[in-house]
Amino acid sequence: MKRFALCLIGLLLQQTLSAQPHTYPDYRASSGFELEASAAADPQVLDNLETLCRVWGFVKYHHPAMRDTTVHIDYELFGLLPRIVGADKPERNRILSEWIAGFGPVESDPSHYVLTPDSAYRCINSFDWIGDTVRLGGELSRRLQELRYAVRQDDNRYVYKLPNTVTLSLYDDSFPNYPLDVPFDAGYRLLCLFRFWNVIDSFSPNRNITDKPWDQVLTEYLPRMIADRDSYILTLMEIYAAVDDAHSAAHSMMLFGRKIAPIKATLIDDRLIVTESSPEHPLLPGDEVVEAVGRTLPEVVAKVVRYVPNSNKATVRREAAKLMFVSWRDTIPVTYLHDGERRTARVATYWPPKEIGKREAFRMLNDSTAYVFIGTLTKDCDFERIYDSIKHTKTLIVDMRGYPADHTVRWMFFAKYFVAKPSYPIISLYPLHTYPGVFHRFPSGDDFGKWVRLDVGKTITAFTTENPEAYPGRLILLVNEHTQSASEYITMLLQSIPGTITIGSQTAGADGDVVEIIMPLGLDLNYSSIGIYYPDGTNAQRAGVKIDRQVYPTVEGIRTGRDEVLEAALYSINGQ
Repeated sequence: MKRFALCLIGLLLQQTLSAQPHTYPDYRASSGFELEASAAADPQVLDNLETLCRVWGFVKYHHPAMRDTTVHIDYELFGLLPRIVGADKPERNRILSEWIAGFGPVESDPSHYVLTPDSAYRCINSFDWIGDTVRLGGELSRRLQELRYAVRQDDNRYVYKLPNTVTLSLYDDSFPNYPLDVPFDAGYRLLCLFRFWNVIDSFSPNRNITDKPWDQVLTEYLPRMIADRDSYILTLMEIYAAVDDAHSAAHSMMLFGRKIAPIKATLIDDRLIVTESSPEHPLLPGDEVVEAVGRTLPEVVAKVVRYVPNSNKATVRREAAKLMFVSWRDTIPVTYLHDGERRTARVATYWPPKEIGKREAFRMLNDSTAYVFIGTLTKDCDFERIYDSIKHTKTLIVDMRGYPADHTVRWMFFAKYFVAKPSYPIISLYPLHTYPGVFHRFPSGDDFGKWVRLDVGKTITAFTTENPEAYPGRLILLVNEHTQSASEYITMLLQSIPGTITIGSQTAGADGDVVEIIMPLGLDLNYSSIGIYYPDGTNAQRAGVKIDRQVYPTVEGIRTGRDEVLEAALYSINGQ
């Protein structure tokens, strides 16, 4: 009853506030705020702006007033910047405290947010800094702690959950009318940093496993975004890279161009070796690429490490191997070694990328061994027919070295035909949009097993059941750096089937549904919003899936057309 009364009071208060629309200056083409580069070395300026970033982001995702669609939180920031930047600490804290008070009174209920040791919730970020009265002063600290436990509705303008979804959604202004030929002023540059940093700080289950502590990211890049008037886009890409999440690498190509040559390659002992190519150019599998578009491999690797979000070394190698062949040009020069002889060729580039080396979805390797490839396996392949060919074999090799062509294979093929007893083989952390920093921990929303339909006319039409006719043979999974996201998730599901073994090399370590962060001028990016764990607590993010036997391709194997990872699977069948 108390909870209901508090919610009702909070709702009535916010309705009263919402009746008075907020108005702002026209910030669509300029924030009106600029700083001299020397400000990047002023300790008080930096402390003021870091405090502003934290308080502004905290209010954005905690204050019940953010349900008011007339509140433009970015414009609020632009109004605060000139008042905060040169203030002394007491004045800064007073301004911020009064700013929060201006949104109206807040009802708090700390009892609603208690997390016990056996709770189904896990706190990734407890925002302990809001209790720092030395930095914030007593009044500002009190207001922030009040907000932490505020009675909130579900309809925050900037973070919300859509029906029938498992993760949150974010809304932000993309500033589509900002002139493309006008560089960002200091206000817009700081907005980019503040917006991105606060999303990860509040809603990333992987906030605490970045190489660089997330608090340090703010401290390190704040002076850079002040000073880098001409190179702020590259600085922003460095900030993106600090999240260490391969899901965020969508902008990697813009470092070098938009078009890519039809060459696939991999790094072996710091050498770039062609693995697949097109008949339209002379490069062959096993050739070593020395230079492309005037760039050497070490140069590209250095840029990938600095500017491209990568979960681990495997994705660094993967992205470098791809970006070597990216350019704005229609053709690129490629220097390579063929049997030790140095050669040069001009290779055409394409967008969209030209498909090469397409693999069959299903084939029989011999009478007792079948093979399926996740990258081309779809419901159009006739799952029933495929399983009829598989069901009497001793082994099915599932090649997960690619992205699923059809996500329904998870249920319509693997769960239906290969799971004898349903289980929850994955633990997920789902973000709570009404309680930033806290995640709901529970077994994967979908148990893994054969679905049985009840009544197609109702919302809930199926449940999982034991399947005594499930595939009796053994599964062998093949993985590498191209096993990412949904491929990793399906791999983890299949690993729960007794007797399954996994062969290959480290996977991408980027799993969980992605959420898009809207940024000014289309600099948007995704991040992994859901934590994905094995039942024993092992985190798959960054580490990748568990592997039973590490196997890597060799230059000689590639040159002679062998798939050594697949060969290792066949050897394991024979006990070798």
